[in-house]
Order: sequence, then structure tokens, then C-alpha cells
Amino acid sequence: MIAGRVRGGQRQDGDSRWREWTDQFSRTGNDLKSRLGMRGSAAGRGAQDWPSESRGRANGPGGSRTALRQRDDYWQGGQTTRLGTRTAVRPGSRVGGTGRGGGYGGGRYPASAGDRFRQWLRSGDWWRHWTVKKVLALAGGFVAGVILLMVGAFFIIYSNTKIPTASELTANWQSSIVYFANGQQMGTFDSSQGGTSIERLLLTSNDIPTVMTQAMTAAEDRHFYTEGGVSLTGLARAALSDVFGHGTLQGASTITMQYAKNYYSGVDTGQNLSTKLKEIVIAMKLGHEKSKTWVMTNYLNTVDFGGTNLGLGAAAENYFNVNLTDPHTTLTISQAAMLAAMPNSPGFFNPVPGSGAGYTALVARWHYVLANMVRDGNITQKVANAQKFPQLTPPPGGNGESGTTGYLMSMVQQQLEAPTADGGYGLTEHQINTGGYKITTTFEPALVTALATSVDQEVAEMATEASEQGASPFQSYDRVGAVLEDPLTGGILAVYGGPGYSSGCTDDCWINMAESPEPVGSSFKPYVLSTAVNEGMNVFTSQLNGFSPIWIPESPANTSEVELALSPTSPPTGVSASASGGWSPSADAAGAIYYFKFDEADENSGKGLAVNVAAAISSDPAFEDLAHRDGIQNVISMAQAFGVGQNAFVQPCSVPASQSPNATQAQIIAACNDMTGAVNGLNVNFGEHSSKDTAGSPAIALGENPLTPVEQATTFATLADDGLYHTPHVVQTLQQNGNTLPNHITATQVLSKAAAADVDWALSFDNNMSGGTADTTVPFRRGDVIGKTGTLGQDNVASQAWFNGATPNGVALSIDLFTNDPGSENLDNLPEIGGTPGSQGGAWPATTWNNFMETNYGDSAYIPLFHTTDGAPFTTWLQVSKPPNCSNFQQFQQSQQAVAQGQQATCTCPTNNQAACTNPNPNGNNGNGNNGNGNNGGGGTGGTGGGGGGGGGFVTGAVLIPGASTTAAAPAVSGPPVLTAEETTSGIRLLLAT
Repeated sequence: MIAGRVRGGQRQDGDSRWREWTDQFSRTGNDLKSRLGMRGSAAGRGAQDWPSESRGRANGPGGSRTALRQRDDYWQGGQTTRLGTRTAVRPGSRVGGTGRGGGYGGGRYPASAGDRFRQWLRSGDWWRHWTVKKVLALAGGFVAGVILLMVGAFFIIYSNTKIPTASELTANWQSSIVYFANGQQMGTFDSSQGGTSIERLLLTSNDIPTVMTQAMTAAEDRHFYTEGGVSLTGLARAALSDVFGHGTLQGASTITMQYAKNYYSGVDTGQNLSTKLKEIVIAMKLGHEKSKTWVMTNYLNTVDFGGTNLGLGAAAENYFNVNLTDPHTTLTISQAAMLAAMPNSPGFFNPVPGSGAGYTALVARWHYVLANMVRDGNITQKVANAQKFPQLTPPPGGNGESGTTGYLMSMVQQQLEAPTADGGYGLTEHQINTGGYKITTTFEPALVTALATSVDQEVAEMATEASEQGASPFQSYDRVGAVLEDPLTGGILAVYGGPGYSSGCTDDCWINMAESPEPVGSSFKPYVLSTAVNEGMNVFTSQLNGFSPIWIPESPANTSEVELALSPTSPPTGVSASASGGWSPSADAAGAIYYFKFDEADENSGKGLAVNVAAAISSDPAFEDLAHRDGIQNVISMAQAFGVGQNAFVQPCSVPASQSPNATQAQIIAACNDMTGAVNGLNVNFGEHSSKDTAGSPAIALGENPLTPVEQATTFATLADDGLYHTPHVVQTLQQNGNTLPNHITATQVLSKAAAADVDWALSFDNNMSGGTADTTVPFRRGDVIGKTGTLGQDNVASQAWFNGATPNGVALSIDLFTNDPGSENLDNLPEIGGTPGSQGGAWPATTWNNFMETNYGDSAYIPLFHTTDGAPFTTWLQVSKPPNCSNFQQFQQSQQAVAQGQQATCTCPTNNQAACTNPNPNGNNGNGNNGNGNNGGGGTGGTGGGGGGGGGFVTGAVLIPGASTTAAAPAVSGPPVLTAEETTSGIRLLLAT
């Protein structure tokens, strides 16, 4: 343009105002360069080493005019510097004198592009003479540069932004859902986010009904399946609204963008441009890398549906009790529309009718979704008009954290966290809460309800009886715990743990009484009996010690010599008659024998007792003496084999301070174990190295050590399954992502089948013999119930009462009635029932057991006892040191033994009734009668004078005891027999009938 002005003078004259502006601009620029130290010589500015044509023009009018104007404007007052002199004297000349060109750095031609650009920038020619084209070009270049920079920056961000992996997400966390055995939901284990319990059930694309995706696109993004990850038109509308509108920042989010915001941590930082940019970038990448089905499925799995529901799976289950993982379930149009409406404002909308503005707004949004479904052609207007707002039908159990279900959920968690050695899975609480497990339990909801009903009915009956007898009803400090177990699997079918969580009772209602350890009293005797039979005792021919007092020999070493020594009924040499506890006649001598004195006058039977009779009347001296014969450590080992201390269900006790307050389930089991625990452990209290009276105390037989209803039920379940122990458990199956995880349930043969059958037979008299501790209160299936009562304490100091029973291959049920504070709070307040004091195990625990069994199994098929063995490999144990002096009642008891086992015990009888003590069939072999015969080991049918049945069976009809009057034969019956008697002037008359 400079050359143009030289050639065209008229244009210069017409553009004078422009020249003045550019001259002023030039002067201002030179002044700025001077102040910044950037101003060079005239040669450097005007005599650069350009090509010859350019140099010639530089010496023309344009160049001289610029030089003069600069000199006149900036060097007024005659002040001439060296720089000014050079500019004036040698305009256009080369700098230096070496013959080289001028320019930057001494007039040289710039050596590089960067130098040339800086020289051009400093020369001022580019800005000294402006035109409209220059301005437009500069503005366009600036805009283009900005756009290029933005595009470049975006692609840098795009390329450097990765879709987070699953390990970086919390959205793949999902709730673990717990189900009853029948598939009904029991509750959920949920993660906690921000202090709030969050429920989530992840679904696959196949789990999501088509109607749900149609409703969701109608509500949030109708073009979801045809657009990319972002909507440009939506962004433009949002931008206009943000610039010219009012209110909050607009999002214009597609479903893909919403998913990106909800799913990936660090994206949702509020409504701002940074958040939106992150959404856009991740949404675009998802749009390229993932299918629409994938995005929709994951969006529905993560979006907030209100309340504690994150994701469609939890929302469908909690609002409508619809488990979408079940292929046979789906959502209605109305339900899908309501769920699709919720994410618009999950914190405000409320689906509960009558809840106010939240409900009204949700209904309006529901209509909006239906209208859009019509618009999109998914439903017709007629179908939309027919819809009614859906009714909520949440699952009955909720999350399982309230009521009696809380006990069940706690047991599930305990097993999941327990070590595999205890039948657990070794999971952490975090894994359970976020792992998305499908947990199917062994609990049968009908049986859980039935067990609670039986307890409630018996508590009500206590009140009725108390009113009639002037006694007290069930007290606030009285507790009941119960466990029902399947003998064939070890699965716990039902428990009664108390009135339930949040029931308004005292704090210990949060404790599950079904796993609360309590002293078991005489219900520990089956462990002693099982040890003896396992060691070879014949239950049909052996005699146990029914005397009191007795001095039971023992030693810390439990030597066989000591174990085989009979317990004297008078003080041993060197032991005072008044001495109690553990005493030794030669305590300082090597190999000293200690003696444990048992002395309870009301326990003195005055004779030897048949094994089944001793069990039925729960003779304390008989079983303490038998424990001594077994070896105390052997009894403890037998209890362990039956499962004591071997399961996951342990109430927390005082764990070591180093582990509190966040002790793991494994640490709790170790500290609170009923076998090895520091407080409740059998080994600690009664083992060889204990300090309980003396080491290896036979008092173990009296059940002073606490066990749980779970352990007691498991023991009787083992006896009811031919001696086969199954790990007690409440988790039937554990699945994750469709895969079933291996369980750690074991099965161990504790007793041989023959030994288990003989133990069962001996325990079957508890409710099937006059004088049996449950004879008047458990009429259920007499003769085929393996049962045992237990009471700790007597009369007004009894504080624990038990009844444990099972039917062969049927069910095992343990009932425990106890007080909150034994010693100061006792069961003596309860009224008697069936002639049995209310504080005993044969009273209310037995009636509760019978109530449940009659109600739920009264019509089921009869299950006979297992075949028994009278003979090898079992031998007779005679624990009695002298023959008893029989009374008429003792004759009756021994006559019962004769009928049951085919032989009579040796005794000294009154002179007027010697015939009662004869032994007409000492070996229990075949005996013929008028109506049949009875074989040893088999169930015989006898008429008048018929032979006694063998060890495994009974006789039906009437049996004549020598000296008794003759009676006619009774008709044969098919049910289990009942043994009764009446005393006549001639002797004892025994009657067996159903």
C-alpha cells in the first residue's frame, strides 16, 4: 500500500484524514518502542537489506516522509543523540561498514523465520497503515485461531479422557437381597452413601421390560435411540435459555449424559460448565464405544428413583414387589410410567397417596409420561386413558431390619461373615452390602410365623392358669428362644428370637434369644449318654447308679482305672462324711484319687436304674456317675462332635479390648465360643485343666455350662438322622452374577447308626413313661419322640428351663425359657401345668414344643424309631455298687424296665412279693403269648401272658406281672403304645395302650 500511494498522488490527497490517523498511530508506536528500548537506528528501520526494488522504494518519498516526521516529532529542542544522528545523516545506508546488508542485528537479513517475524513485527509496517480489509482479516484470523484452539483443546481433552473402569466406580455396587426358602423376599443388605442406606439391584438388558424403556425415553429423551451421546439442538436451546432466560442453569442432558453424570465419580460437581463439559466428553465417547442398549441398561441401574432406591431393580421391588430378575415378572404400563416419572425430581416426588404436593406433582408427571408414550406411538390414547395411578405394594419384609425378621437377617449376616470352618463364607460386611448377592435362606416363613404363634399361645395360657392358681403370668424379664432344624440337612427352618426389633421392650430385645447361650440343666445329659453308648454301653442291660449321696471318684488324668471304679455310697477312707466338693484321701500322694460328693436327697432312687428310666426321670446321680465312667474329656469331645462351639451363630460377648468395638465375626466366635471360649467354654469350666470343683468335674452332667438353642437343636437333629451331624446353617444358596458360590456345610458321622438308634430309644421314654419329666405335657407321638427336659435350679431358684425333642428323620426343635437376670429373677412365678411346676423344663417349654408339633406336624406320616441293637458290640455296664431295697413303686419302675427291655433288674424285694423280682426272660429272647410274640430287637405284639418285646419295640394289650390279677387280652392297635399301671392287692398291673 505504500507503493500504491507513491504512484497515485490523488489518492493520497483524498485520504489525508486517514494518513493523519496512521501518522499519529506511527508516532505513538515509535514512542512506545523508545520507552521499551526497542527502537533501533534509521538504518535498522529503513535501510534493511531487501531486494533492490524494495530498497529503492524505501528511499522514495514514503520512506523520507516517515523518517522526517519521526525526527521532527521526537527530537525537538535540538537534542540530538547518536541514534538520532544516525537516523538523520545516513538514512537508508547500511549499518556497519563491512558491506553486509542492514536489518536486525546490524542490518543483516534475518537468519531464521522467527527472526524475520520479529523483525517484521518491530518494523511497524503491518499495523502502520490500516484498511478495512486488514481489520476484517485480522478479526477473522483471531476468530479462526480461537476456534482452532478450542477444537484442539477439545480433542486433547477427548483423547485424554478415559471412561472410568469398574474399580473406580461405586455405581457397580448393588444391594444383596435375602429371600425366604419359598422365594419371598426377606430383606436387603445395602450400602451406605452419605449416611443413607441405598438399595440397588443391578439388572441385565434382558431383565428390563420393553414398556420400561419406552416410558423412560418418553419421559427423558425421545430421540435416545437415534441421536448420538449428546443433542446439539438441546445444547443450543439450553444455551439460549441460560443467556436470556431466568432460573437455574439448564442442562439439556440426554439419557447418555445423565448416565455419565450419575455413573462416573468426579463428573457430578454441580450445575456448571465444567460438569457439562465432562458430561459431553464422556457421553460422546460412550456414544461411540457402547451400544444404546448398554447405555439404557446401565442408566436404569444407576438413576435415582426416590427414597433409598438407586436403580430400576430396587425401585420395582420396593414400590411394587416386582423382582425383575424373575423372568416370569414384569411391569404394567402404569407402573412403568410412574417409575419413569420419578427421576425428574426423586427427592420431591412421593408415590404415597395423600402425601401432599409431592404426590400431586408426581401424578402430573405420570400423566405427562403417558401422553409422550402416546406421542411416540408406543401406546394408544385409549390405552393411556384407561390407566390408573399404580397402587404401592412393597415387599412384606421391607429391608428386614425391623420386627422378628431382624433376628433372621442377623443370623444370615453372621453366617456370611463367619470363617468357612464354621460353615460361613468369610465375607466382609462391605462385600455383603455392595456385592449384589442373591441369598436364599433355609427359613420357611410359614414355620417362622407358626413358631411365634405357639409361643404367644402358651404365654396367653400362662396368664389363664396364673389367674386360676393365684400365680403370676409371664413376666417382662422372662425370655423365650427357639430353633427348628431339619435333621436331614442342618438347615434352620425357623427361629423365635423374641418379640422383635423396635418392639418397645427393653434393650435386650435386640438380642436374638435363639442364639443366646444359657445353662441347659439336665438337657446336657444326652451328651453324657451318647458318649457312653459310643464307648460301648448297652442301653438295654446296663444299670446306672440311682443312689444319693455318692462319692464319685475322679482324677485330673482321667485314667481308665479311676473311670472304672464304682462310686461308693458311703464316705471313702480318709474323706469326711460332711465334706463336699472335690476331696482326696491322700491329696499329697502321687496318683491320688479325688472324690466328688453328690448329695441331693430328693434325687435318691435307692436302687440301680435302667438307662431309659434314668433318662426319663432325669436322675442326677445316675448321669454324674455315668459322666465319670465316660471320662469328662470324652464327654466334652462328644459335645464338640455334636456341634457345640462349631457354628456361626454366637451372640457377641466381652471380646478382648484390642478387638473392640469392631471385632470380626471370626473374633467373636473365638472369644464367645461355647466350647473354647474364655468364659463359656466347656473346656475352661469342666476340662482336665479346669478349676471347677476339681479338674474334670462330673458336675458337667448337670448342665451348668451355657449352650444355645441352635446347638441344642443341632444335637437332637443329629440323633434324628442316624447320628449324622450336619453343620447348622441359615444360608441355603449364595449366588453372585448368576454363579452359585460353594458352601462349607459338612456332614460328619458322630455316632454309628446302631449307637444313635440305641440313644434314641433311651431318650424316647421322656414323654412315654409314667414319671417321665414330659409325660404329662408332651402327648405328641409317644414312643417316637427323642426328647429331654432340662432345668437349672429347683423350686424358687430355677432360672432356665428347656425342652429339646425331635422325630426320626422329621424335625428337631429346641425351646428355652429363662430369665433376664438368673438368681434375682426366677421362673418360680409361673403357674404349674399338667402337675409340673411352671419353672421346670417339663412345663411350659414342653407344652410350647407340643403345641407347635401338634399344630404343624400332627397330620404328617408317623415316623418309627430306628432299629436298635441289644448285644454286640454293646456290653452291660453295671454302675451300682450294691443291690437296692425295693418298694412297691420301685417294683413298678423295674417292671416297666422288664417290659421295655425284656428283663428284670436284680434287687432285694419285700418278702410278701418275691414273685415280682423274678426274671422270667433275662435275655429278652422270643416269648409267645395268646395273641402273638415279641422278638428281641423287634416290635412284638403280645396277648395275655405274651412275651416282652425286644429292645426296639413294644407290646400292645395287657401284660401280667407275676402276682397281679389276670386280665383279658386287649385288641391290637397300630399307634404308639403308652405304658400305664395300677397297683392291686396282688401286685402291679401294667397296661400298654395307645
